[in-house]
Amino acid sequence: MVRGTCIKLEQMIRQGKIRRNAEGKIILPSGAMIPNYSGKRLYIERIEEWHRLNPGQIVTGRLSSNANPDPEQAAMQQSLIHE
Repeated sequence: MVRGTCIKLEQMIRQGKIRRNAEGKIILPSGAMIPNYSGKRLYIERIEEWHRLNPGQIVTGRLSSNANPDPEQAAMQQSLIHE
């Protein structure tokens, strides 16, 4: 489970390779959790392996159930964008 920020993970989110769920956890474009692969300990390695085995699976957009996020969440998103 990853909740902090990592430049590589944030880049993968922008590329559509992964996304965060409502709890802030990193998940695959399908909404599934990141699978474990033998010999792949790092999240990045596991995500890259999944995409190698499942090419073309990218998040293209999603609807938001809340067009007005709470101020703390909005501030965090803005700080990530401007880093």
